[in-house]
Amino acid sequence: MVTALFIKEDTPLLDMAIDRFQSLVWLSKKRVIVIFNRLKHRDHVINEFVEGYKGKTRQMGFRVYNSSSPEVKSDRAMYDTVNKTCVEFNCTWIWHQDSNVLAVNNEGIRKLVLFNVSVIAPLVVNDLNDADPTVNFWGDTVANGFYKRSPDYKDLSQRQTSGLFVVPYASGAYLVKAEVMKDLTFFHASYNDRNSDIVFCNSIRKSGHLYFFNSDSADFVFLNGRTDETVPYPLMEHFPDNKIAFYLSFYMKWDHHRQRDWDYTKATPVQNPCEDVYVLELFSEKFTKVMKQAASHSGKWASRSWTEGWNVLETLAFKDLGYEKGWEMFSTDYLPTITHRKFAGYESEGNPLQAFVMRMSNSSLATGALEGNGVYTVLISLSEGDGESNVYFNDHCKVSVKPGDFLIFPSRLTNRVRFVPPKSGEVMNIISFYK
Repeated sequence: MVTALFIKEDTPLLDMAIDRFQSLVWLSKKRVIVIFNRLKHRDHVINEFVEGYKGKTRQMGFRVYNSSSPEVKSDRAMYDTVNKTCVEFNCTWIWHQDSNVLAVNNEGIRKLVLFNVSVIAPLVVNDLNDADPTVNFWGDTVANGFYKRSPDYKDLSQRQTSGLFVVPYASGAYLVKAEVMKDLTFFHASYNDRNSDIVFCNSIRKSGHLYFFNSDSADFVFLNGRTDETVPYPLMEHFPDNKIAFYLSFYMKWDHHRQRDWDYTKATPVQNPCEDVYVLELFSEKFTKVMKQAASHSGKWASRSWTEGWNVLETLAFKDLGYEKGWEMFSTDYLPTITHRKFAGYESEGNPLQAFVMRMSNSSLATGALEGNGVYTVLISLSEGDGESNVYFNDHCKVSVKPGDFLIFPSRLTNRVRFVPPKSGEVMNIISFYK
């Protein structure tokens, strides 16, 4: 099978989309990965993917065409390259996927293969509005192949009726038998390049049927939102629009929900090293890496005198990263459950008063104290320098933190917090105060 990912327009959480695309584990060794990227300012994302995964995955072939490649200059050039790759590897199936489509279920393609039809598209849904979701198909078209509403459109899009159907148009993702691809085309002189999907669906209808499967589960979702091409590492600004994507254990550990709910039977127990201090291993290596990249790239760090003991302390506000709404989304989901279970009578709704990244180096004094605002403080470790990464509570209780650790504790009421700077290098932590 040749699996092709097309990056034609800027996509939020692009690194996540690529990671999920390559992790379609069911395809195993019989798979050829082809990635087309038309966006020069996202070449670095593709290059990082290549460095991280090439040689480690089990696919038969691996092809990447970045923005300078002639193969990405038009839709026709990209699709012709896919077909040639299929011939080269004598493939049976071709999988087309746009970068704004996220594979929620790794088994999604297998479901389509089992139908064994010439061309089939899955339901791709926007997860923000269940009542009237944005989807990737049309129930009917006018003569030239453009949209026309159909009576059963709402039932299919809301999955009130599920199964295999014939539709005139779908976009975003297709599974095509290689033997029929020679009779299909994405190019027609009467349509521009942006309407290649309409041309493709028109050619399918001339030679057969476009089948459409709306599974009773959301196997594929749209990634929502526009990105700012001046920001090389977009991260949290898209969380409010992509809640499903956020919880796919890409930025968080696989058992994050069990730790939040204190399910000790299946998850790593939440640590309680000091009185009223709880440590959860929530965030993944990917989260800490991308967060550090985003913070390091920012030119809005401010040197400030925080409280006693600091010589050099730099902070970067989340509002200057564009992360305020995303952090609020995470906070309102996580904090209420945790505070209800462990701080009865002082529950928080999870509304952050302030959130920032704190950076300290060996030029800081031996210790520095932090006095939090609000009722609760959250600390998330992003990096550790050379030497021990220690946080002291009330001057005597030591907690050794590692990247990805999530600490929650009452602000001011019961805890005085001190940090020990690294012997060399720098340490970054996220600090957030809650009312």
